[in-house]
Amino acid sequence: MDHMSGLSNLDENFRILNFWDTDNDKKIGDGDWNNTPYNKDDWDCYQELRDCSEEPKCTIRFRGYEKDGLTVLSPSEELQDYANDNQDYHHSSYVIMYEFAGKRILFGGDASKDAWYDILQSWGKKALKADIFLAPHHGSKANVNEDVFRYIKPDYVIISVARGIKYDPYYKNLAQECLFTTKYYGTITVTIEDDLFSDGEIEIEIEVEKNAADE
Repeated sequence: MDHMSGLSNLDENFRILNFWDTDNDKKIGDGDWNNTPYNKDDWDCYQELRDCSEEPKCTIRFRGYEKDGLTVLSPSEELQDYANDNQDYHHSSYVIMYEFAGKRILFGGDASKDAWYDILQSWGKKALKADIFLAPHHGSKANVNEDVFRYIKPDYVIISVARGIKYDPYYKNLAQECLFTTKYYGTITVTIEDDLFSDGEIEIEIEVEKNAADE
């Protein structure tokens, strides 16, 4: 649910034309909302969007979709079935590569270690190389797959993580130039220049300087 927070507000204030989803069978009962930080309205909105046939149109996307600079690396249909069978939906998280102006950004979602092995086996090493890597599951150690991540070789790693929450220090070594985290820097804005003079130059802006209170 943490990646779904704010969905209802987004749907109310913006026009969503297309909605991608996996074929997961996750369910949340009414009683499961007690003592959680999440909003049931976001879950209800998600269920409504899944049933839409137009404006927005919900489309089930699996591995292999390649269009408009986006490549869905995971999940495969088999991995989705595995996630449903084990009720571990991190296996079915989207992993998407975005290419623009010669640069590559890898969105890790909440992908599990098994999902990363599956990506490597299906796509090979070269498909993993990225300039920017958005670390999976808020930088959690449980989702770090060093056997696979070494082929990403990112210049920058970005971790979306709340203040007071620890992330795996492995990412400091993985980033060849710099590691950015929201707990230290607030909002992180990435711009890739696309003109005759910039040649895909990457610019990263931060909201605040590193927050020493989180050290």
